[in-house]
Amino acid sequence: MKVTRETADELVLDHVPWLLTMLLATLVLIGFRMGWALVAGGEVLSGLALGGAFVVIGGGALAAFAERTQLWLSRSGGTMAFRRRTFWSRTEVTHPMRDISYATLQTTQGSKGGTLYRAAILLDGDKGQIALTQSYTSGRGPERAVAAINRWLSTRA
Repeated sequence: MKVTRETADELVLDHVPWLLTMLLATLVLIGFRMGWALVAGGEVLSGLALGGAFVVIGGGALAAFAERTQLWLSRSGGTMAFRRRTFWSRTEVTHPMRDISYATLQTTQGSKGGTLYRAAILLDGDKGQIALTQSYTSGRGPERAVAAINRWLSTRA
């Protein structure tokens, strides 16, 4: 997640998988173009099948995996909102700011033995945790997100 706004009153972090989204969209366009070329060359059935398969499979993958997540912390509103938006749905989970304990780094082992990370918000008591992304990564983004959240929370008035 990336900090998109940080003021004394508000902290906003966003995660948009641009690379994955662009790769899937490119796959759909290439497949459509290949199908169109076959149709233009007189092979209508093959062209429609190939183009349709790329559009359906690539479009389905795009709809399934292209997801935007946003964490919004507001001192003046006394609220934390976690929003997740996909092609098919929008969800929002809100908690009072007083319920937030701190941000933490969750870890798991990757298939090749390396450690993968994701940021999460730890809520007070038995209210659990909110993972800020569904997937883990080997990059430093989750660590930066956790540091930004904890720095912002530590300056509570």
